[in-house]
Amino acid sequence: MQLIEVGRPYVAGITQWPQTGEYNYIGGEHQLRLFWDSPTAQEVREVRRGVAQFAFVHQNQVIFFLYRFGMMPWADAPFSIHLVPASYRQLPPPSIGPDARALLRIILVDASTGIVKAARLMTFSPDFSGALEAAIRKQAEAPWPGDADYDIQIQAVYRRYPTPRSMLDAAVARTVGGA
Repeated sequence: MQLIEVGRPYVAGITQWPQTGEYNYIGGEHQLRLFWDSPTAQEVREVRRGVAQFAFVHQNQVIFFLYRFGMMPWADAPFSIHLVPASYRQLPPPSIGPDARALLRIILVDASTGIVKAARLMTFSPDFSGALEAAIRKQAEAPWPGDADYDIQIQAVYRRYPTPRSMLDAAVARTVGGA
């Protein structure tokens, strides 16, 4: 596992990252990596300590992970377990009990410098944990549609729900981090 330190490079020698929010279930761990260009002090505070809200939509073969920190607007990150490199691809285990909570690692990186600005660990509620992990297992059972079809599926959902906020209407589950 990579050591993440606030104030240090996310990856030594890499100083530029594409701006994006990226959800993954990789190596048996839920991860939300945020690469934002010159995040403001307020944005850093919100990611570090703000109320974190999460939801997800499962449309076609795409899981859209929705997230919001504090008063910031909702954002989304499309996900497919099929895109996780095979050496890191693991399926979530079936729930080990009704109170099981999945852990989410959140990392905010300044995309213009490569420096980690915030790191946070949070749990999902048991219901959200179970629903999200079941959706990942279900996604893994379906054959990979191919890159082109996957992109078409993503664009179809964005046409139907043009903003992350509008996607909340189709959310399978929602939670507040740490609930």
